[in-house]
Amino acid sequence: MNHKMQKIDVLVIGAGISGLIAARKLKESGLHVIVVDKSSQIGGRLATENIDSGLADLGAQFFTTRNSEFQNMVNEWTTAGIVYTWATSWSTSSIEPHPSTERAPGHPRYAAHKGMNALAAYLALGLEIFAHCQIASLTAGQSGWHAHDTSENIFNAQAVLITAPVPQSLIILKNGFTHLSPGEMADVELIQYAPCLAAVFRTDKPLHLPEPGAIQRPEERVPWIADNRRKGISPETNLVTVHASTELSKELWKADDAQILTVLEESLLPFLDADTLVQPARLKRWQYAWPEVLYPKRYFLSSYLPPLIFAGDAFGGPRIEGAVLSGLAASQVLSSLKNGKLSS
Repeated sequence: MNHKMQKIDVLVIGAGISGLIAARKLKESGLHVIVVDKSSQIGGRLATENIDSGLADLGAQFFTTRNSEFQNMVNEWTTAGIVYTWATSWSTSSIEPHPSTERAPGHPRYAAHKGMNALAAYLALGLEIFAHCQIASLTAGQSGWHAHDTSENIFNAQAVLITAPVPQSLIILKNGFTHLSPGEMADVELIQYAPCLAAVFRTDKPLHLPEPGAIQRPEERVPWIADNRRKGISPETNLVTVHASTELSKELWKADDAQILTVLEESLLPFLDADTLVQPARLKRWQYAWPEVLYPKRYFLSSYLPPLIFAGDAFGGPRIEGAVLSGLAASQVLSSLKNGKLSS
């Protein structure tokens, strides 16, 4: 489909959960919204891989709720059959949990029935989305923003919401000769992200992980191991997801794939039978996995006119809940465009 010279109210750059939530709210307010994403699969870190006859969550593994507005949304997703409560606690190490290793029940940990990307697909329903569409530059004009993608298509928008990681967003602005003020640049450049190396392994026998089929060990070099079969999304195939810590990810970032997979595979040994066959299936380098230094507010509104807003999990609060609340806050600002003005 040729979308050259699309004229719209709001262009949302990034089809992660923050961008999708914002786009839905903006469309509900009557605005013409287009979402673009450089990847072929929408959802950002709501990433689920199809491997043989199974599924494996490769990015976000679950989410919790602490905000009432977000909880109301999750209740709707639960009623719609998209998400479910996977657990209320994790074991930290032992195959047979005991009081010293099993955490006390806490907030429900929600997951998606068909993998976390199923939630992204649900949120994308009814939206105008162009996947595999990488915005190369963003330039302000008299009639709004001109966003050029790498295929020489142009989007003309009254306002732009960028939910991509900030370093990537700043490159888009730089390529369009769009310069934030020195104070604004100093604010957004404070935001920092940590990387995460994630792998999926296929096994010919089930792993011996404690209930509910996952362990979370924040202090370990491999803090997360999860059995996607016991999670319920891969009933016919044994697929296990492994996440490296920030420190280990930085240490191995430039290593070749085989070396990384060997290190991560070793973390599975305590949970395998001696004769279990393990095969690496996927490796993903998440360069901007975790926001380490956040912007204190839910969104960043530039002094630029036409309106330009940054949002995502690095604004006001991390994780999926932070991304959702950031997208909601940004959409509330931009929805005032319907009345021809920008709210403060």
